[in-house]
Amino acid sequence: MKSVTDLQACARGSGEPSGDLRIGVSPGLTQSVLSAPFDELRRRYPDVRMRLTSQWTTALIGAVDRCELDCAAALLTDHHSLPSDMAGTQIGVEGLGVVGACNIELPTIGRREMCLTDLSGHGWVLNPVGCGYREALIRACDRAQITCRIVADVLGYDLQLSLVARGAGLGLVPRRLIDKSALRQRLRVLTVADFAPEVRVMMLRATALGSLGVAVDYLQARLATTSRKFFA
Repeated sequence: MKSVTDLQACARGSGEPSGDLRIGVSPGLTQSVLSAPFDELRRRYPDVRMRLTSQWTTALIGAVDRCELDCAAALLTDHHSLPSDMAGTQIGVEGLGVVGACNIELPTIGRREMCLTDLSGHGWVLNPVGCGYREALIRACDRAQITCRIVADVLGYDLQLSLVARGAGLGLVPRRLIDKSALRQRLRVLTVADFAPEVRVMMLRATALGSLGVAVDYLQARLATTSRKFFA
């Protein structure tokens, strides 16, 4: 299909890309991060039609590998791995925060640093199965030989923070969203010595993009610029 599109572009005497650009997005990337780059891509290449889909990172990697998606803006944790022939470029780093209600009761630990084992009496409010953040926490709990007790599986960080602020459990949420939350004064970010996760914001690309490759290049550059406002 892309070869036909390339031939049609040549017949029109234009080197500009056109056709469907299938883009995957991790749910953790918010509208504030993505909206401006997508708008700029539409203005720069008006003949490119963006087809967006949101999936967990593991599903995005598979879809790009099978060329079901042309590219994906994905959040990768340490347990994610890319196929050897897949191109991936890091465009930012997202810091996560362990967060509880402002009046959370914690064990007395003296001067030592807090560890995951100190939080074993609390449940967790997390994204549903498939989320890399959730998997990172479960793996860390396994290493600490404690049970990760999940009390709520809910999509949407606003809802998660609302439940956390009400004392339903602990959350694992991007720090930028905690800091900007309307509930910030009702939340307490916890420093956990053996669990300070970060996720890589990556642009993944399929092979054989044809003329759409320049559109993906442009989108990647715009995302990298925007990401500097949000990520380290």
